Amino acid sequence: VDTSINGLSIINSLKIRDFTWNATAGKAREDLQVKAQYIADEVYEVYPLAVTGTPGAMKDIKDDEGNKIGEEIDAMGVGDGRLISVLIKSVQELSAKVTALE
Repeated sequence: VDTSINGLSIINSLKIRDFTWNATAGKAREDLQVKAQYIADEVYEVYPLAVTGTPGAMKDIKDDEGNKIGEEIDAMGVGDGRLISVLIKSVQELSAKVTALE
């Protein structure tokens, strides 16, 4: 069956952001500047099928002896490949609108 998603609505709802990871992201990401990317939590709100991980999840930081010494964000990810079908659906929707105007 044809999909029932509104691709254009999903694409228009996605926000592309510039941001800097903070200390909660862990030492490997702290102060890392990111340009023109998604924030996975925001993508999750719009199209959760494109996201891996759990919003707000944290993971323990342990010392060499296995003792918990803190927590850091268990970073989520966005699968760009999962957005391709949404982009194709958006193009189809826009194409139908253009055809209707001709």
